[in-house]
Amino acid sequence: MDIRSTDRRIREQVRARALSALLVGSVLACQVPLSAQTALHPIGGPRGASFEVEVLEANLKGAFDALFCCDDLRATVRVEEVEGGPARVFLHVEVDPQAKLGAHVLQLLSDEGLSKRLTLQVNAEPHVAEQDGPHHAPSQAQLIEFPAVVNGRLSEDGEVDYYAVEVAAGQEFRFEVITASGLIPENSQKPLFKDPVFTLYEPSGSWFDPHRAIRLKPDDESTSFFFLGSQVILGSHPVYLPRLTYRFEKSGWHLLRVGAIGDVGGPDYGYQLRVVPTDGATSETPPRWTPRELVHKHSVVWEEREFAGRIAPDWLEQLRSRSVGDQAPAHDAEELQTIREEEPNDDPDQALAVGCASVIEGNIGRPGDVDHFKFKVEDGRRLAFEIRTPELGPPRFHPWLTLLEEGKDEPFLANFYRRVVNGTPIWVKSP
Repeated sequence: MDIRSTDRRIREQVRARALSALLVGSVLACQVPLSAQTALHPIGGPRGASFEVEVLEANLKGAFDALFCCDDLRATVRVEEVEGGPARVFLHVEVDPQAKLGAHVLQLLSDEGLSKRLTLQVNAEPHVAEQDGPHHAPSQAQLIEFPAVVNGRLSEDGEVDYYAVEVAAGQEFRFEVITASGLIPENSQKPLFKDPVFTLYEPSGSWFDPHRAIRLKPDDESTSFFFLGSQVILGSHPVYLPRLTYRFEKSGWHLLRVGAIGDVGGPDYGYQLRVVPTDGATSETPPRWTPRELVHKHSVVWEEREFAGRIAPDWLEQLRSRSVGDQAPAHDAEELQTIREEEPNDDPDQALAVGCASVIEGNIGRPGDVDHFKFKVEDGRRLAFEIRTPELGPPRFHPWLTLLEEGKDEPFLANFYRRVVNGTPIWVKSP
């Protein structure tokens, strides 16, 4: 759905409510940001399904609609009055089977105006609700089947949640913990669940302790990022994303533990635990890791200085649509040609020839791997270079791009630079 059609829908519904309000002598405040609501619980659901979520700390008067960033998601509002306290607001959400995976933005429309933005995560795997009974110890672990996304919450300080999954010897899995934190700039004042901790155990009872568990050491692809729109300064805290891969040597039940750094918790400490086997994965299956970006970029201010997104063949046309005026050079509308790297290309003499309007897809396949490409440019032509790492970004993978003239060893342009920190003799080198 175009953002203009969303605005038109808002105006139509506000106008209808305003007419009703005028009849009873009241005034409707249109699009007043509301600061009370903090998050949703659960934080998401599967596509092609319907489910209910609660807007935490909503405190909204007269909430009557939910507006999403696209037509693939819809919701009806249900308000539950609470004697002596604020009403509880629930959304019955319906997600189309073709909805894009990732974080979608929604806002509530009420008699007070338009609420702050919230995110709703859409997943491909079946969802499992956290059990009502306690599962804060290994002996109480909730049994789950895979593939699955478990919707859980650390409701209070000191709480940890245990789950158990039965695996076969030689089976490999990916585990990740997803939170709603870090995607909406205005929510950075209260960052929600930004520091989850995930641990994998193998039950190995002994005569001394029948519930003893041994911590396993999976391949760690965890990453972290700072809030969109925020500046990276001393004392700021990034959002941490646990991402682990493990191939089990023994068959049987294994334990999964979700907690938080500092053992903190609360009503808005919701999370999703994603458990998926790697066996049989193809290009048609969901991505290896859940993308941590908004599905529809128009929902927030553009933030292109990041590495997670992919560059599509129509990327130049997308950039051109943001520009002002109709006098853009003809080559700006070209469709980018996608080229795959060819090994070996570690030396400049092995460089693959590419065009100036190209998307090059490659892989740093081993420590010390360097990929070379070459292109010919006309005198006076201006070029822009953009690099993305959608599968693995900083801090695990900082891409390093350098440009050299043919026959010379020293680069004349690179994406790493050196700067002085706060006027001290300390120099920092960063991309």
